[in-house]
Amino acid sequence: MLPTAEKPITEEGTILGTYPYMAPEQLEGKEADARTDIFAFGAVLYEMATGKRAFTGRSKASLIAAILEHEPVPISTLQPMVPAALDRLVRTCLAKDPDERWQTAHDVLLELKGIGEAGAQPGMATALRPRPRERLAWSLAAFAVLIAAIATTVALSLRERGSPRVLRFSVLLPKEVGSVLESAISPDGRRLAFTARHPDGKRLLWIRPIDSLAAQRLAGTEGAMLPFWSPDSRLLGFFAEDKLKKIEASGGSVQTVCEAVLGRGGTWSREGTIVFGGRSAGGDEVLHRVSEAGGAATALTQLDRAHHESIHLFPSFLPDGDHFVYFVDSDRLEDHAVKMGSLRSGKTTRLLDVISNAAYAPPGYLLYSREGTLLAQRLDTRSMQLVGEAFPLGAAVAVGGGVRRDFSVSAEGTLAYTIGTPERRLIWVDRSGRPVGTAGEPGYYVHVELSPDDARAALERLDSPGGISDVWVFDFSRGTSSRFTFDPGFDFNPVWSPDGGRIAFASNRAGAYHLYQRASAGGPEERLLESSAVLYATQWSPDGRFIVYEAFDPKTRGDLWVLPVTGDRKPMVFAATEFSEVQGQLSPDGRWMAYRSNESGREEIYVQPFPPTGGKWQVSNGGGQPRWRRDGRELYYVAPDSSLMAVSIAAGPTFQAGVPKALFESRVEATGIKYPYAIARDGQRFLLLIEEPKSPAITVVINWTALLKQ
Repeated sequence: MLPTAEKPITEEGTILGTYPYMAPEQLEGKEADARTDIFAFGAVLYEMATGKRAFTGRSKASLIAAILEHEPVPISTLQPMVPAALDRLVRTCLAKDPDERWQTAHDVLLELKGIGEAGAQPGMATALRPRPRERLAWSLAAFAVLIAAIATTVALSLRERGSPRVLRFSVLLPKEVGSVLESAISPDGRRLAFTARHPDGKRLLWIRPIDSLAAQRLAGTEGAMLPFWSPDSRLLGFFAEDKLKKIEASGGSVQTVCEAVLGRGGTWSREGTIVFGGRSAGGDEVLHRVSEAGGAATALTQLDRAHHESIHLFPSFLPDGDHFVYFVDSDRLEDHAVKMGSLRSGKTTRLLDVISNAAYAPPGYLLYSREGTLLAQRLDTRSMQLVGEAFPLGAAVAVGGGVRRDFSVSAEGTLAYTIGTPERRLIWVDRSGRPVGTAGEPGYYVHVELSPDDARAALERLDSPGGISDVWVFDFSRGTSSRFTFDPGFDFNPVWSPDGGRIAFASNRAGAYHLYQRASAGGPEERLLESSAVLYATQWSPDGRFIVYEAFDPKTRGDLWVLPVTGDRKPMVFAATEFSEVQGQLSPDGRWMAYRSNESGREEIYVQPFPPTGGKWQVSNGGGQPRWRRDGRELYYVAPDSSLMAVSIAAGPTFQAGVPKALFESRVEATGIKYPYAIARDGQRFLLLIEEPKSPAITVVINWTALLKQ
């Protein structure tokens, strides 16, 4: 139910708090000073003198519009007996422009004294003797003046004492919760919602009141990702099973709002609109809108192909319920950005270049992270532009990438975030998922490839959270890691030649994305392919003749190509459609190409003959990251629920695939570009990149805005 004048907009723990008393400069994200308190004082005095609020609205957006654009009904219209001087005093307090208000609390006190003295002058008594009704009005006005004087003194005292003290603490969670994945603070700042991976591998949604030691698991939320709150802090939205769902924060039945393939974060307006990231019918991962009551979602944004945009995700509404900010993931590092959109106009504006989710935080800031540091910057809500310098909040937040939200903030000034980026460790598991060994030290690994003899692993490793990447090689017999590439660019997605003598990888060291190779024992590097497109090597063919790679084109998205490593080295296209074809993997006999595509509207694994002849088979029921067993008898992939699936492949002149069978919970995301798992030659062991266990904790900061004045 929408708030009304009879049902105050700040009741029942809603997010507005003192919005009816906020000055225009606060709502516009400008600097606040003593004149801001004078505006609030004028609003309080108006309400005391008339019994009505100076500014009202049926929604937060209409309330803000009233404060910014409308003048309140004069006090004398509602209370004719009130002195005209009091009307003028309040009107001056409520001036839109701070320069037009009383400039200090002392000015207001002098005016109040003047009103009181004028009412007691002898000349007034003889010229106009008040009747009983008028004396009552004067008494009420005098009472209002007295209370107002007290309010002014209190406001001045608070201003002199400074901002509330910052309170920072960690919310420790029980061991049975498991590893925290994402968290979201409620709009009223009272509860944390978070997803966590239980030790058995299952993702669940939990609620933890800030003032409690206990966390409550919400039944029916298996597989939940990226929770977000309704504006009244009563409901939670989340993504599971390619759907957007909602549930009462206190528990209850889960309701499906709409289809949401590859859900990528959501935000909920007071007007009942949900904006979320997900896969559209055309295959693009963009923002959508849907009513909180449910129904069909409609696409809201479009990818900018000229800037290689690949995903729109993590939207966050501004207080007006129309504008929202969101993160733009791109195939090119230089084109990542935070943008602002509008429900009404459809217009989008680029705010800043950064790899981070962003969130609006009253009173007029945009919060985002850069290289692991949380920043706050003024956002002028009138021009919808960032102003001034970004202010570091001293928080080392996690670097989330494409599937995690790093932080959240409530309207009343509470901030919550997880610290750092979890490191990963190399772990061997058997076909049941039981650990049978570990290798090396933890690190920021994102991709792993086993050598043909299983003696070494080539790894893509970040030098720091959000930092540049290099190729490293781990030797299992010696238990040592050695850096393989040393340039200052990004070197990524290494693949082994079938004899183990060379490693090919992609790099942007020359300003564009090229393919290189180098002897695995060391030596000079050789450029194999120059390209203007973003590309990733996915495999060196088993016969050693080709390197399979994926390239991203603004028109056709991900395409599969094959590069001969000898002769003229002229690339040959394998699959380039309006859909995305990625993660190409040739079978050991070189006859079949397995790959991931979204042509059905969801991620699936397909197999085609190599070279392509027109035949095609779908072997999955949702999933990604295909890999062949090295004898060709099985094809593996990761299901949407992170289960590692195995499909038996029958030998013969035609392709024949069995029914997919789940082997174990891999803890690997199905839709990632990188490969965080590899298969031993016999298919009996699997090498996984698993996040290091850590103490589950979320950092909470109360009154975070006070950090801006330190």
